[in-house]
Amino acid sequence: MQIFHPEYNRRGYKNDLALIKLTEPIDFVKYPQIGIAPLAAEEDTPFPETCFVIGMGVNETVNFTEVFEIAQFEKLTTELCVKSHGRFDEKKQVCAGQRPDDPKLGSKMTCKGDSGGPLMCLSRRGQNVGLVKQYGIISFVRGACKQTRWQPTFMPRIQFYKPWIDSVIGKH
Repeated sequence: MQIFHPEYNRRGYKNDLALIKLTEPIDFVKYPQIGIAPLAAEEDTPFPETCFVIGMGVNETVNFTEVFEIAQFEKLTTELCVKSHGRFDEKKQVCAGQRPDDPKLGSKMTCKGDSGGPLMCLSRRGQNVGLVKQYGIISFVRGACKQTRWQPTFMPRIQFYKPWIDSVIGKH
């Protein structure tokens, strides 16, 4: 069963997240490669500088991959995010990727097929040092997936949506 956010709006990809209720629990002994990362909470701020995304979308050869690909991303400034997507809402969204001045621009990006994948970050503060948490869910890339121009990835911010996620899980 799919459970969409009640305020999802395709225009501008507002509240672009959904949950899936499985018909059976996952057998983590049988499938140890499936991992669970805790969701970031409001107290998990400031946002870690270095994160990574995981996806199975289009690659350099314009084919969907058969294995998960991982790319290291960093959280970008609000100014850069608004410049790319005027409807960027820092309270509800995360904007991450390569910086526009990165000499390897275009070597790490998300593309078609990566939507729904996680933005995972390594905690470097407090009692959770070294713990990986999920901070975002890949939503969209502004513009076409081109390797030659700067394109950040936009995602719902887990900290903002965690109360909704917890309430849905509690009901189901």
